[in-house]
This record gives sequence, structure tokens and C-alpha cells, in this order.
Amino acid sequence: MSEKLLEIKDLHVHYETDEGTARAVNGINLELKPGECLGLVGETGAGKTTTALGILRLVPDPPGRITGGEILFRGENLLNKKEREMRRIRGNKISMIFQDPMTSLNPVFSVGRQIAENVSLHQNVSIKKGMSRAREMLELVEIPGSRVHDYPHEFSGGMRQRVLIAMALACNPALLIADEPTTALDVTIQAQVMEIIKGLMKQINTSLIMITHDLGVVAEVSERVAVMYAGQLVEIGPLRDIFTDHKHPYTIGLFGSIPDIDDRESTRLTPTKGLMPDAMELPEGCPFHPRCPEAMEKCSRETPQSVEIKPGHFVSCFLFS
Repeated sequence: MSEKLLEIKDLHVHYETDEGTARAVNGINLELKPGECLGLVGETGAGKTTTALGILRLVPDPPGRITGGEILFRGENLLNKKEREMRRIRGNKISMIFQDPMTSLNPVFSVGRQIAENVSLHQNVSIKKGMSRAREMLELVEIPGSRVHDYPHEFSGGMRQRVLIAMALACNPALLIADEPTTALDVTIQAQVMEIIKGLMKQINTSLIMITHDLGVVAEVSERVAVMYAGQLVEIGPLRDIFTDHKHPYTIGLFGSIPDIDDRESTRLTPTKGLMPDAMELPEGCPFHPRCPEAMEKCSRETPQSVEIKPGHFVSCFLFS
């Protein structure tokens, strides 16, 4: 088995529409070790969810297409797998918690039936044994096992999210992708959900990719952080380095958007001006240069390469090349 659980090499994902081609992901390179937690952050439209869907080969086709690269899971390229083989991997070896708990569950089946069906399909057991596993998983996410026969509409938003976590982890996957798992929840429930995820990660030694806008959530669960902008990774490194010694102008802007209660002198936030570029009209050179306060003339012509500035800390910026 490869030492790396997941390795993404030069991944490109495009959406072909009548209006043109949206270049959603442009040359992503990413690695994940067994048991590791990686936070993937960036603004809306950065390509985070498309990257996650690419890993599972769930990019909607049409209009989406994976146009280049490799996605190696335990040394095997998922892009070479047949659809039949991918169905055995999804929900079994790689699971995903989708963004909206309100629409991710089937309203006409009980939550226990939905968890049991996943277990039955992948582990070749009876529905009866699957229901037993469903009760066990509901208990793990702090929902009474007696509620296996209840339907999604009988649960609150936070409880539905916990049901989705139970479903995603029911087959003890090697990799869990959590796409904004706390966005629709209030702050108190967010904290509960994050505690559950952290506890289950340790319990079954599952690797995690946490996709979020919330840097506080990233700080809670991640060991490494990858910052994404316009379909590219602009900075990646250990959690401490990204939070205390971030280098890329975009990452600096992200942290400049967060109030610091310890800084008594600063009276205003310093976010990055402007908006994320349209994926159909990405600028030449570095995609961040139109918004970058440190932009140089070459930034509009050339794309910077990723440079290792400290062990494990990489930045894609001409300031460090």
C-alpha cells in the first residue's frame, strides 16, 4: 500500500456550457496521509466542492468534465476505474458529507433504512444486520437508536446533519470528505457536530478533508490547511504555519477579514478588495493579481510555481520564487 492515502496530481475540471468553458479546477496538486485531517478553505467559487466531487468522480457530466490529471487512492488512479468499480468505492472506502442536510436525505425512507441500505450494499449483509448497524451509528452521533424508523422531516437540521455523518461513517471509510458540514447550523450545534466528527475520526482512524469558509472550524480539526483561489492552491502547510506565519497575499487577506479581540489598536478589518474572478474569464498569469496589493508586472503574464519556503509549507507567489 502507498504511504499516501490520497494523491491528486495536476487535476483539471472544466464545465462546458453554451456561454463558454468554466475552468473550475486548474492544476491542483494535493496529498493526504492515512489518519490525517486537511482543511480546504477559500471563497465561494474557488473550486473546493468541484475538487471533492472530482475525487469521487461525481462531477455532473454534462456539463462537467475532468480534463486532466490523476487521482491516486491507495496508489490506484480513480480516473481509470469503471463506474461499476467507483460505486463500490463511494460510501464504502471514500464517503462524503454534502452541504445541505435538508436535501441530502430521501424524504420517503426512514433514516435507519437509508443508513442500513448503504451498509447492506457495501458489506454484503442483510437489511436486518444493516438496521442493527444503523442503530449503533445513530447512538455514536448522539441520536437515540430507537429513532431508526423516524423520517427526515421528524428531525431538526442539526440532527439531520448528524444522520448524514452516521451514514457517511457507517462502513468505516478510509477517507471522509466533509463539504461545509456546519454551514446551515447554529453556533451551538456547529460545536456539537465538530466534536462528534473529531471523536469519530480518532475512533475509526479515518482521514478527513474538511471543506469550509470558516477558519475557526479549520483550526478545530485540521493538521494541515490548503488555501484555494480560482481553481488553484495558493498556499498549503501545517496548521500552525498557516495561522501564524501565512505568506500569500490572498491568505493574508483571509485572515485580515477576521476580527482579532486581542488587537486593541486596530479599528478596522483589512480584507482583500474585489471579487473572485469568473471561472469563464480567468485572468492571464497569476489569477489573484488583479486583486493583489503586492502584484508585479510579471504577475499578469506568468503563473507562479509552488515554492517550499519551510518544511511542508508551500506558497505559489513570485514574492517567494
